[in-house]
Amino acid sequence: MWKSGSNSIAKTCIQITGTAFCGEPGVYDTLGAPAAGDTPGGREWATGWADPSGHLWLFGGWGFDSAGTLGFLNDLWEFDPSTNEWTWMGGSSTVPSLFDGESGVYGTLGTPAPTNYPGSRYETASWTDSSGNLWMFGGIGYNATGVNCYLNDLWKFDITTHEWAWKSGNSSGESPTWGLAGIYGTLGVPDASNNPGSRQAPKSWTDANGNLWLFGGYAFDIGQNPSLINDVWEFNPVTSEWAWMGGYDESGVIGTYGTLGVTSASNIPGPRTSGVTWTDRLGNLWLFGGSGSGAALAAGALNDLWKFNPTTNEWAWEGGSSGVEAAGVYGTPGTVSASNVPGSRAGAFNWTDKDGNPWLFGGSGYDADGINGEPNDLWEYGLAATPPLAAAPTFGVQSGSYTSVLSVALSDTTNGATIYYTTDGTTPTTSSSVYAGMITVSSTETIAAIAASSGFSNSVISTATYSFATPPATAATPEISLASGTYTAEQTVSISDTAPGAIIYYTVDGSIPTAKSTAYSCSITVSAIETLQAIAVAPGDFNSSVAVANYVINLPVPSFGLSASAASLAVSSGGSGTLTLTATPENGFNAAISFLCSGLPSGVICSFSPSSITPSGGAASTQLTITSSNQLASRNSTDRLPQSRPLALGLALCFFALRWKRKLRVRPLAILIVFGLGFLSSCGGGASQAASNPTPTPINATVTIIATSNSLQEQATIKLTVN
Repeated sequence: MWKSGSNSIAKTCIQITGTAFCGEPGVYDTLGAPAAGDTPGGREWATGWADPSGHLWLFGGWGFDSAGTLGFLNDLWEFDPSTNEWTWMGGSSTVPSLFDGESGVYGTLGTPAPTNYPGSRYETASWTDSSGNLWMFGGIGYNATGVNCYLNDLWKFDITTHEWAWKSGNSSGESPTWGLAGIYGTLGVPDASNNPGSRQAPKSWTDANGNLWLFGGYAFDIGQNPSLINDVWEFNPVTSEWAWMGGYDESGVIGTYGTLGVTSASNIPGPRTSGVTWTDRLGNLWLFGGSGSGAALAAGALNDLWKFNPTTNEWAWEGGSSGVEAAGVYGTPGTVSASNVPGSRAGAFNWTDKDGNPWLFGGSGYDADGINGEPNDLWEYGLAATPPLAAAPTFGVQSGSYTSVLSVALSDTTNGATIYYTTDGTTPTTSSSVYAGMITVSSTETIAAIAASSGFSNSVISTATYSFATPPATAATPEISLASGTYTAEQTVSISDTAPGAIIYYTVDGSIPTAKSTAYSCSITVSAIETLQAIAVAPGDFNSSVAVANYVINLPVPSFGLSASAASLAVSSGGSGTLTLTATPENGFNAAISFLCSGLPSGVICSFSPSSITPSGGAASTQLTITSSNQLASRNSTDRLPQSRPLALGLALCFFALRWKRKLRVRPLAILIVFGLGFLSSCGGGASQAASNPTPTPINATVTIIATSNSLQEQATIKLTVN
């Protein structure tokens, strides 16, 4: 499907010594604004990337500017497949003159700026990092002084800020040999002074840890000799350091093939350019063909297949010839065979399918009959079936130099993955320490980690190296306001620390506090036997020593006091009386209290309203009512009967006189006696009446009120009088 650009290249042609160079000029419109009519000019050997959103990016190359002038380009374009629109994102829309290019604006090493820009160039190496940022190295083009030469500069373009940063290499100095020598350092050791030599058309790839790898190309070796080369380089984007990882640091070398299919530290492909590469699910690099040397110095097109393991830093020759200009062995279309192999070629096109298998198309090379040309054959290489690779662990803190203690978290996106790690420089395996929480780093240290999960191959190794410019300090020990000791009341304890930004963590259960313990935020109440321990955690410092305080709290037993509103109470017979009882809590008492009376006279009862009380936080009261029954009134009435004895005596004498029948003569006398007694009784007047209604006798008693709450009892007494 044709997506963009012109279907004709004949609109602009330039005649140079009888040769026509034809191509379409670019349409640039407004910088940073997508437009349906915008499109890059025709070009070749440009640099390309794909970002995580699926947008395509294009930089420079050799081609036509907006005016149709042919030269070195440094324009940057973004293509959105969802809208089919190009956006001119930076660089110049014109070249200074025919076959010329723009100088680079380098700025400050390592510092992005909107004015920074790489010089015009083509045949670079390129990468996309884990954040989607675009990286570019070398090629043939223009440095900061306007010299057209081989370049060894490394650039990073941030797709969020749209700013370039010069990350390593040189901005000038290529004359008079038009390229700078490589600075190799020690094999396998990264160093800020290391840098690959200037080169064009190297192969590049990104490993699972986000490191950038570079292989061969046409380059300047350690002696500044330009030639095809087979050196291997790794760049760490975190530390901004290159490490020479393999191959030769000089030109004029050949490949070491070893045994087919066997990995070896001594194996190395021959020097070359224009090969193709893939990266498989296990993070291995696959390299096929190109133009260069095999096992002998003779140069030509190659068809050898190599696998590079970045974890072990070793190569294995996996197929093809160790010589040059080999014919292809095609076999039957669609049929897999171990004897099949594409013919030697350079400049082929390649990609990887959803199953991780490499594909190859065309290029310039040899067919089945050994004829050199431009074949249009399509090949698939079937990798051995392997479970998908677990995602590599990621670090919460990136490699670098720090001035304070680090807490490093590891994570992994593979479902059910277990992370294994080492900190002693050894390679992690499933027998290494299992990651279970933050790793504290306080001195120079390298953490290496892998992820393992059922149904997946173990991940590639992730590493992070940490160093410290100055040793971190130790946070001040927390100060506890109350000294250890025995106390008879609850105590309020505060904790403080002098370390700036410190967070205090404490325990009261005897365990040693950590940064996962309770964070101190306010005063602590101590009401029992406790050991208080605390540490301070301050940014950039080691955790403090543990502060300890031991407390014994002997609190008085909770109780209550009982009091009555009066010391005595008088109650009439058949009546009642009341007074108030008050319970006052002591030492934190807070429970229900019930009441009863003891020592009440017969016929007297008591009651309480309410029947129970709970003095919660303060005194509580109940009303005592004592009631006398009517039986006491009846008893006092019988006590008045002896006062009528004279009348009773008279009636008795009269009775006996009436019974004395034989002595009728004395009946008048009996009547007279009765009359006389009645007279005497009536003559008593008021005195006799008073004697018939005497004052009741009071009943006195000491009543004890008993208040009970569980095992506690308190008493109060009152004097009771019943009239």
